[in-house]
Amino acid sequence: MNSILPRFLPILLLASAALILVTCAHRQRFPDMYSAEQRALVQRQNFVYVADTVPGVVIDLRYATRSNIASKRLYPADMPCLLHRDTAEKLLIAQRFVETQGYRLKIWDGWRPPSSHMALWYSNPDPNYVAPPETGLSFHTYGVAVDVTLTDTNGNEVPMPSTFDEFSPRAWSNYVGNNAEVRKNITLLQSAMKTAGFNKIDSEWWHYVDANASDAKPVFAREVGIDLPVPQVELKLQ
Repeated sequence: MNSILPRFLPILLLASAALILVTCAHRQRFPDMYSAEQRALVQRQNFVYVADTVPGVVIDLRYATRSNIASKRLYPADMPCLLHRDTAEKLLIAQRFVETQGYRLKIWDGWRPPSSHMALWYSNPDPNYVAPPETGLSFHTYGVAVDVTLTDTNGNEVPMPSTFDEFSPRAWSNYVGNNAEVRKNITLLQSAMKTAGFNKIDSEWWHYVDANASDAKPVFAREVGIDLPVPQVELKLQ
């Protein structure tokens, strides 16, 4: 055994070096995006990172892109998906519910900073679809509302009544249309969210509000250590 080891030592050393390089490259490519300081701020607001709390959920924050009704980024590109702790726990129940049927939840929006909501309102000041700031803002700013749809197990969206933020009768929560697959999908989503403790609203089939989140309040971006691409606005909330 001792006479064989020197012969293979160079190979072992090369293999070890390659493993170290791959490990380092992996760490550089997939860093911990959220610092301990930011995590502490998030925890102080009784918020959680949805990616940590709801395994299997797909996250696609539309307002971190230009693919939204404002046609501009309202969030930074690396915006974390945050929710109130109570709300995230309910979302986990909904995720497990749809998983038993071969689906996954996909989140289009979670917590929304108040200034981002202001920017969204000014881009589309329609009180039927966007909560007017003077009324106290959307429950998204509390971290107790979530915009969701369904995907298959590979993360591909399944047919639904409309696209996200499509402000038309097809967006209404009671719209099912003539497509049997769409009816099945929206019924499953609504059942999962209701079972988990969410209420739907009439105007948006994708929008759900936690029926009972404790200690919820609007949370500003600075309170969780996030810099926004839109100006932070100080609001006097009623």
